[in-house]
Amino acid sequence: MARDRRTITVHGSVAAGIAGTVTVRVSARIGGRSRSVTRTITLRRGRYSARLRLASTRWRTAKVTVRYAGSGRRAAATVARTVSRRTG
Repeated sequence: MARDRRTITVHGSVAAGIAGTVTVRVSARIGGRSRSVTRTITLRRGRYSARLRLASTRWRTAKVTVRYAGSGRRAAATVARTVSRRTG
């Protein structure tokens, strides 16, 4: 998470031989409403990285979901994690 407390950086890698794109979605409850940001990222050398900026700094936890749609030879996959805002 960046110093502005709005930007979340997501990065990771995929199995060898996978090409294409992954979809990254960050959703958080801000002011009683659920807000989300979605980015589609092209895989480069089996890795991905994205910076997603939330609408406000007023969030405590966010759900980060990374989704690979699959291909003719590879099955679709989804990974979800919950992250907490740093304090201090």
